[in-house]
Amino acid sequence: MLKDKIDEETTIREFKEIMIEMFRGYPRYVFFGLFEEKFGKAEGQRIVNILTKDKLIETDYNIKEDLYWYRLSEKGINFAISMVNLEHSEKTLKYSKEMHWFTIAIVFLTLVQIALVIL
Repeated sequence: MLKDKIDEETTIREFKEIMIEMFRGYPRYVFFGLFEEKFGKAEGQRIVNILTKDKLIETDYNIKEDLYWYRLSEKGINFAISMVNLEHSEKTLKYSKEMHWFTIAIVFLTLVQIALVIL
């Protein structure tokens, strides 16, 4: 029951994907609509405002197209690096769990072989 809640898609996972995407394009690209597309226009704009206030992104409003362009700030780059580290640690944990079961299987098969040799 708890495992299902841990594995479900959460806001931080969606947010992490966006921050990593922005980090991949830094410093060459500016972005628009990433948060609005993922979370909806109103919620996405609220998130952009929070991130701007927290100085994780820098924004520029484009009047002609009625949208905000944004890019990572210095703090945002550091935060995005943390998101990359989080992603890699999640993958490492997953592989670690797989290796745990693989190790148990090898030990079990070794014990079976030893038992067969003794008999």
